[in-house]
Amino acid sequence: MRIKIKDIILWILFLTAVFVLLWYFLGNSPSFEQALIVLVISLLFAVYAKISDTFSRMVVLEKSFLNIESSFKRLILDFKELKGKKR
Repeated sequence: MRIKIKDIILWILFLTAVFVLLWYFLGNSPSFEQALIVLVISLLFAVYAKISDTFSRMVVLEKSFLNIESSFKRLILDFKELKGKKR
């Protein structure tokens, strides 16, 4: 299993968000807005990572469907040729 850079960044952002939220709740910490910004950035990056993975899978599926479509078109042409030869 290969570790991707975005997985490492996601874990770093997640741990940073947890650290900042704990720091906020334990006192003597950054403001609420600063803690919220760290959390929002982490969530946005997680959503971006999920969307990019989904998009890459969609590209692979699109290529597969295009290959299937061209195969069916070739089959149609083959059947038309066979039908023309039998007459």
